[in-house]
Amino acid sequence: MAIMRQTIQSGKFGLCYLFVQHFTYKDFWEIMNTTNSACLPSIMAVLTALVLFAGIFSSFIASDELASATPPLDPNTVARGQSLAYDYGCIGCHYVGSRTAAAFNGLYNSERLLTNETIVIADEAYLRDSILEPRAKVPDGYARGIHPSDYRVRLNDQQVDSIIAFIISLADQ
Repeated sequence: MAIMRQTIQSGKFGLCYLFVQHFTYKDFWEIMNTTNSACLPSIMAVLTALVLFAGIFSSFIASDELASATPPLDPNTVARGQSLAYDYGCIGCHYVGSRTAAAFNGLYNSERLLTNETIVIADEAYLRDSILEPRAKVPDGYARGIHPSDYRVRLNDQQVDSIIAFIISLADQ
């Protein structure tokens, strides 16, 4: 730390020094309390830029991972979900080109604009909510009240999971 203090006080301060040495929070606060504060604006600018860059970069990584992340699916669960979607009449409205409801094809992980003007991602939680509480998050452009509201009673958790697996299996179609 003494070498760091001498470097800063002598004005021979380089950014590389911060990154090459083991730099702790204690070191940071000692630098901030040093008598020569000429380098303080530079330090703050670099730290601010690093924090902003890290935040922006990590959000891009997270959105890319989300867009490409499709969970592994059990073929039996998908087949059971497809059968349930036909048995309960889901396919009657959720087909490609439907004006009544969003098509299952490509629905998973897509952005959905809701009637309250918020945007959500059609992830597993959204799909579950849409099946069990269809009036809670209504997509813009679709009528409220058409979707059966009794699936919470008619479907058990395993059946809902199977239907969601079927919808996920159609994500790339």
